[in-house]
Amino acid sequence: MKARKLFPSKSPVLICYIVPGYPSYDESLELTKMLIKGGVDAIEIGVPFSDPIADGKTIQRASYYALKNGINIIKVLEFAKSIRNDFDLPLYIMSYLNPILKFGMKNFAKRLSDISINGSIIVDLPIDYFDEWYNLSNEYELETVLLCSPSTDNLRIKLIDEKATGFIYLVSIYGITGIRETYPKYTYDFIRRIRNETNKPLVVGFGVSKALHAKSFIECGVNGVVMGSAILNFLEMHDKNSIDKILDLVKEIKESLLLAHKL
Repeated sequence: MKARKLFPSKSPVLICYIVPGYPSYDESLELTKMLIKGGVDAIEIGVPFSDPIADGKTIQRASYYALKNGINIIKVLEFAKSIRNDFDLPLYIMSYLNPILKFGMKNFAKRLSDISINGSIIVDLPIDYFDEWYNLSNEYELETVLLCSPSTDNLRIKLIDEKATGFIYLVSIYGITGIRETYPKYTYDFIRRIRNETNKPLVVGFGVSKALHAKSFIECGVNGVVMGSAILNFLEMHDKNSIDKILDLVKEIKESLLLAHKL
C-alpha cells in the first residue's frame, strides 16, 4: 500500500510514538492499529536500543523489555510492513544511528522504500552523516526528518532547514524524553525562533502529554506534536483500562490541536 504524505496538512497533526515488542509484539501491534483507528495522523515506530541517550526512564524501560522480547531492526521493519499492509497513513522509523550503521545505511533506506515507509528519524545523526543520509533518502524517495533542539547552533539550523524534506522535529527542552507538567519559557522562545527561520513544517516532541501543551505549541506556529512517553506510561501501569485511557488522551489532544488551529 502506498503511503500518504503527512505534509502539507491543512490541520495540525498528532504523531504517536510506539515501541514494537512492548509490552509484547502482538499487544504493540494491536495498540498501533487502535491508535490509527482512533484518529492519529502518523505513527513513529521506535527501534529499541540498549543505550537510548535521548530517552527518559519510560522509553528506556520499554526499549529494555522490547529487546528482551527479541525485537531488533529487522523485527521493527516487519512490524512496519504489517501496519503498512493495512493502512496508508504516514509511518516513520525512529532509530539511533548505531543500529542503522550495523544494518547498513543503504540497505536500511532500500528496505524503508520497499515497504513504503515515509522516512526515518535518526535521533543522533551527526553533521558528518547528513549528506550520506540525505542522498540515500533522495535516491529511495524517502523524507528526511531532522531534529533541532534549543542548543542547536545557527550553522546547524541552516543545514537542517536545507536538508529536511519531511518536517523538522523540534526537541522541546534541554534533556530527555518524559511526560511534563509544564514547559519553561525558553521552549516557547526556541519554537518562535525556529519558526522565524524556516517555512518547513515543524513538529514538537519530548514531554507532550496534555491538551494544554498541544494548544500552546500550535499558538507558537508549529504544525503538530509527537506524543510517546504518555502512551507508554499508561501501558506501564498495567491497568486494564490503559488502552481506553490512551485513546481518550489521543482524542483530547486531537481536539485541542484542531481548536487551537481555528482560533
